[in-house]
Amino acid sequence: EYAAKLKQEGKTLYEQLELIKKKYGYYRELLQNVYYHGMDGMDKMLSIMDALRADLPKSIGQLSVVRILDQQSKQIIDGQTREQTGEYVGFPDNALVFYLNEEQSIRIVVRPSGTEPKIKFYAAVGMPVGEDKSEEEFEAIKEKADTLVHEILEAIVMTAEGIAAGGERYQILG
Repeated sequence: EYAAKLKQEGKTLYEQLELIKKKYGYYRELLQNVYYHGMDGMDKMLSIMDALRADLPKSIGQLSVVRILDQQSKQIIDGQTREQTGEYVGFPDNALVFYLNEEQSIRIVVRPSGTEPKIKFYAAVGMPVGEDKSEEEFEAIKEKADTLVHEILEAIVMTAEGIAAGGERYQILG
């Protein structure tokens, strides 16, 4: 019904989606799974989580870590001072969330699987656009967000591989 309504107005669903992105911002999220095969696969995966918690990164790629949410310890931690600034009240999970800006629109989530020897790395970048932006400006913002999301994803995966080598990366999804 909505597509028919838009067609009457001379618009397509794709065009409407692009207008929504301009109004509310452009978001890009990627997922990289890394599998650790063999008898020590689960141990390697958990060693990454332990090492990240023991030495929380102050930056990921070129961006400083502003805030860290540790869903296991239920702590919210300042990314630079390492002081606890709050308590997480959501669902407990063995996950770390690294916020790379104050608006929390740029983040990395590291989460091991509970059923198989794989660790998941989610990278998300959201950027404001504005309805007044030209197509060229909009494309530049999308390109910047797409590049940044790949850079921070690669940076956190490389950090993990420095802790526990031998994982097999699977196709990036997103």
